Amino acid sequence: GGTTKVNSSSVAAGAKVMGCYDYWRQGTSGSPTRRRILHAGEYVFSDADDAAFSTTLFSGLERDKVPSYSTFDDLLIISSDSTVDVPKSWDQATAQSLAGSPPRFSFSANHKNRLWAAGVYSNPSRLYYCSNVDPEDWTTTGGSIDIDPNDGDIITGITSHKDELFVFKGPNKGSIHRITGSSPSGSDAFARKPFVKGLGACWHNAIFPFGDDIGFVSQFGSVHSLSATSAYGDFFGAALSRGLNDWMLEHLNYSRLRYIWAVNSPLESRVYITLPTDASPTNNIVLIMDYRGAPNVIRWSTAPSYKMASLGLFVDTNGVRRVLAGGNDGYLRRINVVDRSIDTSTALSYRVHTPFM
Repeated sequence: GGTTKVNSSSVAAGAKVMGCYDYWRQGTSGSPTRRRILHAGEYVFSDADDAAFSTTLFSGLERDKVPSYSTFDDLLIISSDSTVDVPKSWDQATAQSLAGSPPRFSFSANHKNRLWAAGVYSNPSRLYYCSNVDPEDWTTTGGSIDIDPNDGDIITGITSHKDELFVFKGPNKGSIHRITGSSPSGSDAFARKPFVKGLGACWHNAIFPFGDDIGFVSQFGSVHSLSATSAYGDFFGAALSRGLNDWMLEHLNYSRLRYIWAVNSPLESRVYITLPTDASPTNNIVLIMDYRGAPNVIRWSTAPSYKMASLGLFVDTNGVRRVLAGGNDGYLRRINVVDRSIDTSTALSYRVHTPFM
């Protein structure tokens, strides 16, 4: 499929759209409101569900940093891997630095009615959690858990899966850990349990749900799942990308693994992964993982015409869940549309390859 632009004019003078997010606020009126978010240049923009992106939520941010988004307590929580920018919040009325005394985290995730956060450079192996149902209170019943401190790695991603929080470390040696429990203290207190050594995630946005599993792009550039890792450890013969690993080794720009985004399109049973290849300073290709035959059969294809800095799962204008992509040129795009062109102007030619016989 081809692409079509969502916004008719580029944002931030054509800067790379480093992040995009579909922010819904349920509220109490019975009528939820949606705002689409773009992170480009030194700005964070919002539309009014009109694709104009005319509202500037934040400015003066460090350029070309990798953002992360989560929604908790009706707040949009925005953070990035900048060493100076602090986490932000927006409730579709007030845009501000996240209230209270949160750590300067790079990414966050919801788990057990708490916001969990990591990627704090002053404490690279420390996992933080807020007070119960209050992302603006990190002291009353909030706390932290140290995950193998001083092991040469930083926490690179977190995700909630099947009643546990999985914590990934990298980018050097790599490891994955499980956080069990439901409260800071008592008989069911939070506790860390090792999951695997030698394998981690390259960054938070490269972790994705698919089917009944969690997938992730590792520090090697290979793609793995938690279920296969649980069964086989760091055995690369069980990687989802086992047929692509040689291609990854030859083409992947390993200096920019942190910029990889991976997003699942559930109805298509496909995962889209945008990444940089062949020394490109920007993400310049999208890998597509078709998992309709999972777990035994995973099919891969490449979309070199999709040159996208970021990806996100959105509710499209007609109600269809669709992966949208933030381009390297200030535009948000619908991808895989029923049209063989890029933005209705550049013909999308394709080649069909038969298997080697």
